[in-house]
Amino acid sequence: MKNRRKYRRALPLRAFLLFLAVSAAVVVSFILWGDEINGWVNDAIASTDGNRFFVALVLFLVLASDIILPVPSSLASISCGLFLGWKLGFAVSFAAMSVSSAAGYAIGRISSTAAEKLIGASDMASLSCFQQRFGAWTLLALRPVPVLAEASTVMSGVARQPITQVALQLALGNATVSLFYALAGAFFGNGEGTAWWAFLAAMVVTGLFFLAKAVVSRLCDGTPSKRRRHCRFESTEDA
Repeated sequence: MKNRRKYRRALPLRAFLLFLAVSAAVVVSFILWGDEINGWVNDAIASTDGNRFFVALVLFLVLASDIILPVPSSLASISCGLFLGWKLGFAVSFAAMSVSSAAGYAIGRISSTAAEKLIGASDMASLSCFQQRFGAWTLLALRPVPVLAEASTVMSGVARQPITQVALQLALGNATVSLFYALAGAFFGNGEGTAWWAFLAAMVVTGLFFLAKAVVSRLCDGTPSKRRRHCRFESTEDA
């Protein structure tokens, strides 16, 4: 028996197509039902007559269901600050986004076996190694980005990333996004350009977290680098 090694430089094609399929599902659902759900959210908030408890409940349910429903999450997060103030708005947004993230990870884990059958054991192993090297902090960097935030969360579950590692990055990302959108809603309202400024601020901060991690990884030696080298290779046996 002769041992042969393959070198994989990037995410396997079938795994990448799976990621695109997950992203497409989010986009298509928003195109089909986004306006209808947006109208429902506005009507639900209007029906509360300004009662902070019910406003908070509506916004929590909207953001918590973001992983399965095409809700306007950025506008909902801004509304948290607009109607509840930045402190309570941040708390509601962060709690709801955490629930949504946990649901996305769980959906990915449940779907993992089916995904492996779809793309093959070899590509699933390569996907897991790719996620091991890049996935956790990519989750953080992509938290402010619509569609990619949901897709990357589901894919972290599909790749069976350790839940403690995923939870840390999602918590940092959700806290950053919730804070800037709540501040934007509280101090600038729901005016034109508010969402864009909040998005850019959140992207800058999560990007800095990502760069800080990269620098620390470069400075550190030992197990992380060995683990990366190990994941670049896939061993197969030839008769």
